[in-house]
Amino acid sequence: MLMQGLTYVVPLFVWPYLMSVLGAAKFGYIGFGLAVNQYLMILVDFGFNLSATKRIALAQGNQAEINRVFSQTLMAKLLLLCISALVLLGVACVPQYAVYRSTLFLLFSMVVGQVFTFVWLFQGLGKIRVVTIVNSLTKLAILPLTFWLVKSQEHYLRAAILQAVVYVVAALLSDVMMWKMGLARLVRVKWDGVKESLKDSFPLFLSQAASSVYAMLFVVILGYVALPDEVGRYAASEKLMRISCVLVFTPLVQAFFPRITRVAQTQKTEAYRPIERLMMVGGSVMFLVFIVLFWGSEAIVTLLGKDYAGMGNLSKIMAIVPLFVTLGGIVGQMGLLACGEDVDKRVYRNIYLLAAVCSLILVSVFVPKWHAEGAAWALLLTEGGVCGAMLLAYKRMKKR
Repeated sequence: MLMQGLTYVVPLFVWPYLMSVLGAAKFGYIGFGLAVNQYLMILVDFGFNLSATKRIALAQGNQAEINRVFSQTLMAKLLLLCISALVLLGVACVPQYAVYRSTLFLLFSMVVGQVFTFVWLFQGLGKIRVVTIVNSLTKLAILPLTFWLVKSQEHYLRAAILQAVVYVVAALLSDVMMWKMGLARLVRVKWDGVKESLKDSFPLFLSQAASSVYAMLFVVILGYVALPDEVGRYAASEKLMRISCVLVFTPLVQAFFPRITRVAQTQKTEAYRPIERLMMVGGSVMFLVFIVLFWGSEAIVTLLGKDYAGMGNLSKIMAIVPLFVTLGGIVGQMGLLACGEDVDKRVYRNIYLLAAVCSLILVSVFVPKWHAEGAAWALLLTEGGVCGAMLLAYKRMKKR
């Protein structure tokens, strides 16, 4: 958790600097390109960060099975990478998105790097520390380069390249570590096995893709109706809010998900105890985050500069969202997925599918009228609904 925390502390220094130096419009270019490519990263992940992690965790001690799962998952991800490239070309051909094409294509190397990082393998084998050290060192190395190379609005393409380099270098280093440690090797697998991996992960992919409708796709939708500077203000508010989410929630899940999965196989009631402790810890921290984002919103705007005037209202609207994300995410992923039966996994998926539909209705009504503030309100209402639904589903699961 400490090492993962370090990984997410770095953006606390980089993103505010980029927001200030690039200005709202050019940061809007970066924000839009990231939103599209992060959505494509979800496509190539396809839920494998949970499904493949679980399969690897359960296969420990059986190297042949680990190799099979590894090979099937990699082949599936390469197929999804080709599909992602076609999707990117389709987005770039939309006339309203023409100004974003350079950042779109440069940032696509993030997607390529994501395919070859194999976090799911390290995590499933209980060696998440190894890949986390690699990712942390890579991000720390890029930090001084950002301050050195990005010094004006004209350097926004440099900023995009540096963001992508993090993923590419991390992939190369983690691959070397995997090979030296002999964790897995590529073996011949049948197409039926690849289809099996895709089928196993499809419900998780639907859940993650649906949740990302409002986590990332709102920026893309806003970019269709608003100018880059307003996209930049919304992206900046959303980015600061998401940093606070991943600073706590992501390390918790990556550190505890494999362990809770194994415990739940034999002692399900014992697995509930750490989940509820994590809810208390995460909820307490996120309440403090709410206080900082809500009452410190104007100070944040002052630090970023006059280009971000009006962003304070966006930060206030989004301030409570990290609490919803953390509580809902913990009971959803470590409760319904790690401890639940098939019916609980379907409930998890259906919650996000319903949330995606509702969020699209909200954003289609709010954004044309209120632009960035409309997107912020749609985000708040959707995340609040997801959190409430996950808590209710978890409570019902425990009663069975």
